[in-house]
Amino acid sequence: MFMQTGLSALKWHVLLRAQGVAVPYLKLVRTYFLANFINLFTPGFLGGDAYRSLSLRRYTGGIVKSLPSVIVDRITGLIVLIALAATGASLYLVPQHPLATVCLILVTGAAGYAVLLIVIDPLLHRIAGGSTHPLLTLLLDLLAALRPSSFLGKAFAVALIFQLNIVFIVCLWSAGLHLSATVSQLFLIVPTVYLLEILPISISGVGLREGTYAVLFSFFSLPPEQGLALGLLTSIMRYIVGAIGAFVWFIPDETRRNASSVPRAT
Repeated sequence: MFMQTGLSALKWHVLLRAQGVAVPYLKLVRTYFLANFINLFTPGFLGGDAYRSLSLRRYTGGIVKSLPSVIVDRITGLIVLIALAATGASLYLVPQHPLATVCLILVTGAAGYAVLLIVIDPLLHRIAGGSTHPLLTLLLDLLAALRPSSFLGKAFAVALIFQLNIVFIVCLWSAGLHLSATVSQLFLIVPTVYLLEILPISISGVGLREGTYAVLFSFFSLPPEQGLALGLLTSIMRYIVGAIGAFVWFIPDETRRNASSVPRAT
């Protein structure tokens, strides 16, 4: 779970470099720890993402310039999560044609990406027409960040490792609890649960996570109380690890200190 924070900071670092913004990696790790702590008390990831945007405004020149990297960070993770959930569902529902199913998912994703680049991007540029409105500026920066590049490819690669690591962690918890779920079942269950808990309808996904695990376990004819136990353990572990952010807050931010010690030009 600590590795997850390092991976998240790494992906964010790559996306910021794509914007031409240089932020020390350790600064991003610190910021992510604090954001994860804030997320424990806010719906979805809204509080943590808002804090991340605010914390980088002195590097980017403002919140509007900080938001694209934070939003694209979420978009890349969401796309990979949807792809994993769709792959898991298709392999369960259509096990006799695994390769064809995966190819269909890839083609669908490529078609949606093509529409974004060929239709939506030029249309938005025509609508903007040189306008400097903050919302249009944000949308144009988002589209620029989503154009094909080595940085975007690296971000998706890190996102894939991150999401697969989530499944691996939950498999360890399931084994520790001696649950009946198989790895292939968890490959479908876990991405679905994490997709639903993104919805900002409960504090840190508590309640929604446990209920979804119970329903999905029942769908596989597994005891729903096992799903409830797995959801509770997930919430407990997330609060334990996220609470480290409270301690990180008291660790001096060396990057801020070094920046403030640099003499300003007169």
